[in-house]
Amino acid sequence: MQLEQLIQNKQEIIMIPLSEWTDELSSYDQHSADNATDLYEREKNIGILELLELELEKVNDALNRYDLGQRAICSICGQPIEPQRLKRLVSTTVCSQCAHYYD
Repeated sequence: MQLEQLIQNKQEIIMIPLSEWTDELSSYDQHSADNATDLYEREKNIGILELLELELEKVNDALNRYDLGQRAICSICGQPIEPQRLKRLVSTTVCSQCAHYYD
């Protein structure tokens, strides 16, 4: 699955020590702004990883709901989710009315 591959790639990037990631032998001679940029990029990758993991969780939840025959049922009100909404947002668990009300 493409989403799982993206998660694995981000995890591999994050696991690389910052000193190896920057290709610097020492942080002593590096300007503090360069250190800040490197740290910002690392934090950005962590944030992206968290979003990807959340999206994978949503997809897995939608697949479980599909297996249970509940894919097209709103998890809040119990009414059918509109087919157009399911087509656009395959991992949604709420109808458009509940999404509008609760978002």
